[in-house]
Amino acid sequence: MIQRSVKTYPAFKIYTTSSNSQLFIIASVTQSDPHPEQTADEIYNEIADILSASSSQIVCERCFGDIEFQAQLLEARRSAFLKHTIEINTPLMYIDGKSGYENKFAGIQIRVLKATPETRIRTIMDQGIPKGRIWNIDDSLFFMLHNIDGGKIDESRNPDRKIQTEAMFQQTKRILQAEGASYQDVVRTWIYISEILDWYNDFNAIRNKFFAENGFLQKTDSKIEAEQIYLPASTGIEGRNPSNSAAAMDVFAVHRSPESNIKIRTLSGNM
Repeated sequence: MIQRSVKTYPAFKIYTTSSNSQLFIIASVTQSDPHPEQTADEIYNEIADILSASSSQIVCERCFGDIEFQAQLLEARRSAFLKHTIEINTPLMYIDGKSGYENKFAGIQIRVLKATPETRIRTIMDQGIPKGRIWNIDDSLFFMLHNIDGGKIDESRNPDRKIQTEAMFQQTKRILQAEGASYQDVVRTWIYISEILDWYNDFNAIRNKFFAENGFLQKTDSKIEAEQIYLPASTGIEGRNPSNSAAAMDVFAVHRSPESNIKIRTLSGNM
């Protein structure tokens, strides 16, 4: 059963959708806000209250605001989570995104899982940085990778955007393989590309090359076989990231065991 609610505050709204063991939380700044730090504190304290009351753990978290506001937002998050004894070393995606009111801070999206004895949730670390969450349901492993950008945040990177893009896909592949999965388990990506109109063709060329090398794109003269090529669903939009990478992405993957009852199916735009 799906349950929805909306709570209205002076400067923001919080929307929650609950379905079985999952909970989706959206916090949106709803007016011109001269005190973004205070609003961020209030939002994260409300989110922390929800998480504590539901005994839930975050598996996906995205924040939208000015790049320069990241430090203040993360401090508000840290303070609220520590106060409620919620784990703070979980990954998140921070993307440059202004609200309709031109505020420094636009909002937050969070997906959580309600704790059960059968489901184990842990953080995936890569080169000392939290890069994802992994959990099990019905003999299958679920992955939510965050802020995959091809390298460490404090590491100098090649200025070539095509090389950075290739490294981003290779990093995803490496993380999944280290957990016993593969890139072919990826079912959904969210890709945020800086200055997208300047080099989108180059980006697509690198992605297609990676897909071809990993068995997604095959040469065929058969229309039927071509229709049976299943690519991950994807959103690709413009968005800067704090590490100043050419692109960064979130990845959702499902690695099913032979005994699993989890079903994955493609959806077309006609459905």
